[in-house]
Amino acid sequence: MEQIAVPTYLGGLSELAARSFDSTDEATRALLRLVSEQLGMRSTFLTHITPAEDRNEVVASHNAPDGCGIPAGAVLPLSGTF
Repeated sequence: MEQIAVPTYLGGLSELAARSFDSTDEATRALLRLVSEQLGMRSTFLTHITPAEDRNEVVASHNAPDGCGIPAGAVLPLSGTF
């Protein structure tokens, strides 16, 4: 039977999909950590953008050593970020 090559990033994503998490926060942190590792980035984050309120709120973040130190809960004016 022929082996199908699976890109490295899909293997990590498949592992996450097979895991069970105690909360969505735990799953989000694991996903941000994976994205950071796969893309070679020191910081990754997830935001909730509210255009009507001109807000960009950091919902979750992952910061490796020497990362940007982006804190979850930070709220920035949307117009100042893009």
